[in-house]
Amino acid sequence: MRILLLLSFSTLFAQDAWFIISGNQNNPFWKNYAHGIESACKNHHTTCHIDYTPNGSFIDQAKALQTAMRSKPKGISINIPEAQQLTTLLKQANSNDYPLVISASGLRYYRDLKLKSYVGPNLNELRALIVDQLQPSDFDNIIVSTFASADHDHMNFIQSLVPESSNSKVVKPDDLSDALLHNNDTPVTLITFGTRSANTAFGLLKSHLNWKVKWIQIDGPSDHNPLTAEQISTHPFMQGYETVMLIIFPKEERQEILIRPKSST
Repeated sequence: MRILLLLSFSTLFAQDAWFIISGNQNNPFWKNYAHGIESACKNHHTTCHIDYTPNGSFIDQAKALQTAMRSKPKGISINIPEAQQLTTLLKQANSNDYPLVISASGLRYYRDLKLKSYVGPNLNELRALIVDQLQPSDFDNIIVSTFASADHDHMNFIQSLVPESSNSKVVKPDDLSDALLHNNDTPVTLITFGTRSANTAFGLLKSHLNWKVKWIQIDGPSDHNPLTAEQISTHPFMQGYETVMLIIFPKEERQEILIRPKSST
């Protein structure tokens, strides 16, 4: 009886779905993303194991991926795009029978490595949602603040938003304060991606209500509504949920799922 119980536990462990999230678990985006994972796992009676690793910490990410692979998982999801340091491990995981899902971003990297599955935002529709909020004159002076961790797809997408003009600036979240203060009261279109950029913008705009700023906030906290011209979400909950679907339903393997972003207004 004891041996049978041990075998049963081992089999149960082997059916865990592993989710490796490179990001801060207190970030609203990743909270919603993880909530989507947990909801799908609960609804489909699947055991999920979620590991958070720091942005840019390839050693921690490699260790988490190796641990997941050794567990004989039901499937692995990882949201690390273009991590060249992990290419060998990702190819190794991809060669196994279980699904490997690249999620959240990194479609080009997913295609280059010929990985099994991808879940992420539809950047073409996201661009249309952003442009729909702007007038031709709004493109005269644009500041774009990127996600804290930006990949090739994200940077190319941003470059496609701004015209080739000396008045267009693309900055990292840490440099957004200087860009806005230098802009001062000149009319500007501000586009922020993610929580860090949004929090920086919110603090400055709250202190400078006289500034003429048209702000489009993408995947930022919802409590910035009073100062936000438009909020757009790429729906991290749906991305997390669809990631689980690709793991537990083999027929969905190798299918690209592009989440349709919608305005949250």
